Amino acid sequence: MPNNLAPIGVSTYARPEHLRQAIEALKNNHLASQSTLYVFSDAPRPGDEERVAAVRSYLRTIDGFREVNIVERTTNGRVENSRGGMNWLLDHFGKVIFLAEDVVTAPGFLTYINQALDMYEENKRIFSVSGYSPPIKILEDYRHDVYFLRRFNAWGFGTWKNRFDQVRYITPEEYERFVADKNQVRDFVNGGGADMLHMLHKDAYGEIDAGDVKAMYAQFLSNQYTVYPAHSLAQNIGFDSSGEHCGTEEKHDVDLWDKTSDFVFTSEIQPDERILKANQKFRAMPLMSRLVTVTKRLGIYRILKRIKETVHNLFDGHATNNL
Repeated sequence: MPNNLAPIGVSTYARPEHLRQAIEALKNNHLASQSTLYVFSDAPRPGDEERVAAVRSYLRTIDGFREVNIVERTTNGRVENSRGGMNWLLDHFGKVIFLAEDVVTAPGFLTYINQALDMYEENKRIFSVSGYSPPIKILEDYRHDVYFLRRFNAWGFGTWKNRFDQVRYITPEEYERFVADKNQVRDFVNGGGADMLHMLHKDAYGEIDAGDVKAMYAQFLSNQYTVYPAHSLAQNIGFDSSGEHCGTEEKHDVDLWDKTSDFVFTSEIQPDERILKANQKFRAMPLMSRLVTVTKRLGIYRILKRIKETVHNLFDGHATNNL
């Protein structure tokens, strides 16, 4: 195992119990005692002072790592805390392992990510290393330790500064030029999943500000891949409606891989067609979401939305007048 381990960054806000689970899981990793941990704590919005105070109280008790560094923000800002913290680590160390407060990891997570960061550091076809792997059926009998997708995943990942510097904001104009190229859209969707296009539209038009979506787009434009473990070494426990962009669902739940060493990587960066198809099926969008995406691409979504609002207002006014 290399001596030059990547620093670990964790972003946290106001979910002390999620954070506790994430940190305790990291402490159980085989490389925790040799790793340096940085925790970036966002300042509270009005009404969240007590929960943020609980988070910061817990942060002062963390041990089990070679070194623990706590950064307590004095102003609130989700992007500055998470993305800013990650970029600070990349600027200072050139590589990073990063996760949010709602990601728990298996004991082999740090070993796998560090080995992959060393293995692919000079291979510019690799954009990042994911600790999470979705529960797609084909992987139950998959015989290798890793596979490749053109889809970034932020639920416990590793990357390098010279890759992540490509990530930037996307304008509506750039999005419209992108979707005008049907071959490009097809490759984008086939390589990572149909939901990526829907999220890209929302990000470009400011409905969300999602670093992972921007990374997916940058990765696609550079024709780069993310390395995934054959079985998941990370689990997002934030699908309990407590997260910024997460509702309540169990679709992404996984059983964590118990492998802790001797991960086998390959220099042949070749996607497995069976996994590509299984991932597409797993990422398939509900009919209503697909209709929304299509109408947005055709430029009629806002028109239909205004018609719906007008009809609603007419009926609502009619009902009010009859009371």
